[in-house]
Amino acid sequence: MSRIKAHFDKVASDYQKFSARGLWKIIREKEARAVVEMLPEITKSMAALDLGCGAGFYSHIMHQKGIRNITCIDFSEKMLNQIKIPQLRKIQTDIESFHTELKFDIILCAGALEFAAGPEKVFENVSDMLKTGGAFILLYPPKTLFGSFYQQYHWWLHGLSVRLFRKKEIQAYAADAGLNSLRLLRVHPFSEVMMCIK
Repeated sequence: MSRIKAHFDKVASDYQKFSARGLWKIIREKEARAVVEMLPEITKSMAALDLGCGAGFYSHIMHQKGIRNITCIDFSEKMLNQIKIPQLRKIQTDIESFHTELKFDIILCAGALEFAAGPEKVFENVSDMLKTGGAFILLYPPKTLFGSFYQQYHWWLHGLSVRLFRKKEIQAYAADAGLNSLRLLRVHPFSEVMMCIK
């Protein structure tokens, strides 16, 4: 985990700039459209949690959609410092450890579960923090040939271990945590979005 944190601390200041151009921009925009498609109807009273928020790409989208009560979780303080949204709550911790008595209408985890050592713990905590009828939206790399390219990219370029997931594995985590997996979108050969409801 320390190697992963060190990597994201290192790239934090340029993360938004690099992700907003070239192939990365195209990939990210398509993933964002899929995530937005999964979002429930937004009201201003909603509370949202962005797990593994990075520099706040999806927090900005939720804020633009009208959500004002957003909590951002990331283990990199330098990543959190990149987020410039008024009245946003930022908490530096990892997504497996974070737990609060607060309840959320939407919990989003986009591109972070693959770095977690214990994905099942993330699902357990999400279930506890999600309001009844709330939505958990997860963007993750599938265990496919193209997913393995994504995995190798992180290993050879950054020395980071990335976990890939089968759809049934994600559904099992969700079911064990008391969540119903309702919808799945294959965004790219190396990314999928799943929506679960409590």
